[in-house]
Amino acid sequence: EISAQRANPGDSVPTMRSLMRALASAFPMSLHQEDFRHPANRRAILLALEVLQENSEALESHGSDDSSSFHFLRKTLARDTRSAADSYREGRFEVARVFLHQMTENCFACHTRLPGQANKTFGKQFMEDMELESLTLDNRARIEVITRRFDDALTTYEAMLQLPVWEEPLLGFDGAFENYLKVSMRVRNDYEHPVDVLTSFGARNDIPRYMTQPVRDWVVALNKLQSTNYPEDGLEHARRLIQEGQTRKLFPGDRQGTVHFVAASSVLHQFVQSANATKDELAEAYFLLGVVESHISSTSWVSETEFFLENSIRLNPTATFAPRAYAVLEEFVLMQHGALPAIPPEILDYLEELKGLIDR
Repeated sequence: EISAQRANPGDSVPTMRSLMRALASAFPMSLHQEDFRHPANRRAILLALEVLQENSEALESHGSDDSSSFHFLRKTLARDTRSAADSYREGRFEVARVFLHQMTENCFACHTRLPGQANKTFGKQFMEDMELESLTLDNRARIEVITRRFDDALTTYEAMLQLPVWEEPLLGFDGAFENYLKVSMRVRNDYEHPVDVLTSFGARNDIPRYMTQPVRDWVVALNKLQSTNYPEDGLEHARRLIQEGQTRKLFPGDRQGTVHFVAASSVLHQFVQSANATKDELAEAYFLLGVVESHISSTSWVSETEFFLENSIRLNPTATFAPRAYAVLEEFVLMQHGALPAIPPEILDYLEELKGLIDR
């Protein structure tokens, strides 16, 4: 069945169904290192990875959406699936696992970008093909989002928030709250139901205060924002949301502004999709998206922060915010490569090019 899902070079638009079926074959085995490298599984896994590569590369070449941010995610998806297949073929199994898991981050980022409709028929079949008992709740929710089963994903995230905290010590750090809010607020445009869920979580007696305090602040913010009359000027509204979110951060890791940042990202993503935005407005919108993403991203695997800031600089290097965009981007990039003995020359050339655009 997987071999029949190979992308035809002549197809103008590859089907996501082919990509998802290949993912359903490889992803469960990737969750266990022994299963992923076992000789009996290698032929099936390599075939699935090759199908993932072919279909994601076709998606990159023939994607119908003109948005540069969606193109970035398609390009990153193709790169990661290519690296996963090459690494597995060369016997670097752990590297292949990392790239395969990284691919799901791209899919999640894409499917939580804008309000979306569910695909219950395909999603149901896909989930039946998966070995659900092998998935943690976090991975299950991620797969449900990828297959656009958003209501199921919200139910799974809410189940995570009912687990004993001390048995799930990473619950407060692994992005569960941020991802739950992204699906609720950005995809479902629902600010009301999360209030009940987070209120119940904040009332538990087994929750440490470092977790209950931001949750209670999120409830207040959700109640306030759902009654707000949004102005027509989405860019100005996003500026105000970001400013209020930043004033709530008392220290770098403070998460009390999360709701405002997610709300701002929702406004900005819809703004960059609008047909009437000018080039200068888009430059500022991408700058603000870079700022927001640095606050709400739960992983550095999909470096949208870097992409948004680079896009902003290229669109308008003479803008007053361009030097700030570059400063944030430069720090982000150099910190990513800080563990290396030397910064790769191509990275330094890339930064020098962007800095030159502003200086000129």
